[in-house]
Amino acid sequence: QLQPAAAQMAANLLEQFGGAKPSTSPCDVNNTQSRNVIVFKANEVQRVAGLDVDLNRISDILTDIGCSVAGGGNGSFSVLPPTWRPDLNEPCDLVEEIARLVGYDEIPVKVPAVPVTGRTGLTAQQQTRRAIAYELAETGFVESLSYPFVGEEDIKAFRQNVDEVAEVSVRIANPLAGDRPWLRRSVLMTLAGTVRRNLHRGLTDISMYELGHVYFSDPNAPAIPALPGSVRPSNAELAALDAGLPEQPLHVAALLTGHAEETGWLGTHRDVDWSDAVEALQRVGKRIGVKFILEQFKAQDAPSSWHPGRSAQVCVLAEDGSSVNLGVVGELHPHVCEALDLPKHSAAFELDLTELFKNMIMKPVQAKPISTFPPVKQDFAFTAPIELKANELQSAIEKSAGDLLESVELFDVYEGEQLGEGLRSLAYSVTFRANDRTLSGEEMEEVRKKITDAAEVLHATLRV
Repeated sequence: QLQPAAAQMAANLLEQFGGAKPSTSPCDVNNTQSRNVIVFKANEVQRVAGLDVDLNRISDILTDIGCSVAGGGNGSFSVLPPTWRPDLNEPCDLVEEIARLVGYDEIPVKVPAVPVTGRTGLTAQQQTRRAIAYELAETGFVESLSYPFVGEEDIKAFRQNVDEVAEVSVRIANPLAGDRPWLRRSVLMTLAGTVRRNLHRGLTDISMYELGHVYFSDPNAPAIPALPGSVRPSNAELAALDAGLPEQPLHVAALLTGHAEETGWLGTHRDVDWSDAVEALQRVGKRIGVKFILEQFKAQDAPSSWHPGRSAQVCVLAEDGSSVNLGVVGELHPHVCEALDLPKHSAAFELDLTELFKNMIMKPVQAKPISTFPPVKQDFAFTAPIELKANELQSAIEKSAGDLLESVELFDVYEGEQLGEGLRSLAYSVTFRANDRTLSGEEMEEVRKKITDAAEVLHATLRV
């Protein structure tokens, strides 16, 4: 044992250098605690460390570190650790000693297999949500996380009727703040409060976004049952809980204020307007592979919180071809900006991502071959009823052009007395190209006629 030898050396040193006189009858308390035997299976070395070590070497290593080893005939050892190794208590401790003495460099390196699909483990919706957040951040927006509680002042600031909103909102029984007793129905409403606080702290040019849930109350929903906490609810009880919960779709909202461009050698600064919100929205759509369709509101149909002439409804085409409403983009109403102390022309958008996920057409992106043949570019200007939506006419152009269409873009909208009452001009720039040939004049004349015929079905005539 180490302790008697250490005690004897200490006594000799005290006698040699300190003039001490050792006792003739040393006292040995001998309080050594007995160790428990560890049942150790040799295959643990392979399972834990990945090392292939034979039984004899395992026995030799354990003996070398002071253990008493017995057995091993059936691959199992009885190991008694020495008293000076209190760290050896479990089979994994013995595996660690064996790996240390065999050599860590002998442990084989196994790289985890990469899935063939290259997926990250996230669902398609989680990947889309992350892509939206990344795109907004890369565009210059700062993410915000606000409390989802609103009150009368918030509702009034957005030019909404408090009684009507309260009737369809989820009321909190024990709100954190007495003046905000309802859960929000719009992420933009709480995001605007965050922007307002930053403006009051001296910031001027702010671009913020938030991903969060909104809450819609259903007056016809069943009451949520009160269940005991000590017993696992049955499937029927869990279904009753789910049925009573409010609808909680995921929304994304973004708000821009101040200067979109600073004063520089290109000219003076430019204030934020509706076009900046539309650009941010279109960048998000391009990132996730979705083509957003904007349908401008008529002045009398615009939501009360939005500018009647500078806002549009955001839609997407579902797989069945129907148009699905996702939200709004544009400038906030001047009265809303005034109530929230926001600069004029503050722009924003808000989308229902839950609805978007339901209607996204998740298909692999097919790369198109690059054509070496020249394109043919033509402009089409139509006189159309104001009621005709620009995207409806654009869809007619796309269907009529077929495989020869490369791109179509609305570049001008004009309304004036010379067109007549109830009419406006919609001008599109259309590019045609074939992958295997140069388009002839006869082919282009045929395609042009198909486009004009399709437009006439929608009561739109080609301007000469």
